[in-house]
Amino acid sequence: MALKKTAGSIDGFRLVSIRDNAIDRENSDVDAYVENMEYDLAHLSFLPGETPTFFVCRSLTAGEMRRIQDAPIQRGDGTAIGFGSMVWLAFRHGVESMENFEGWSEKFRIKGHPPLVSERWIDENLYFETVQEIGLAILNRSKLGEDDLKNC
Repeated sequence: MALKKTAGSIDGFRLVSIRDNAIDRENSDVDAYVENMEYDLAHLSFLPGETPTFFVCRSLTAGEMRRIQDAPIQRGDGTAIGFGSMVWLAFRHGVESMENFEGWSEKFRIKGHPPLVSERWIDENLYFETVQEIGLAILNRSKLGEDDLKNC
């Protein structure tokens, strides 16, 4: 397991939701795309004239991972955080931008360090399943180093 980030560490990456209508299902291997949490775009083909929505993401920092896992303690309600909340927060922290999505604008990011995707914007524009899928991918990429992903 990688203990230190290196120059080859996974930082920025692009994802396509497996629910994207631009995916050519007959000529894509969606199972291979999600296998071992690698999300290798080489396994996806797209319908002629169609462009998928790309989620431009980044790995979460160790501090962000801690805050996500400790979120209920920070809120003071004393409850344990659910897995769904973890992937939801991972989406909000880890999505840098979206390509080919009508309605996306940097103004939907809440200013801060780093800026977060607005929860209201997510609710109005994305399906819950898509947020969960992309959030899980961000969470997994943040927990595993490059060598770990190769050895899954």
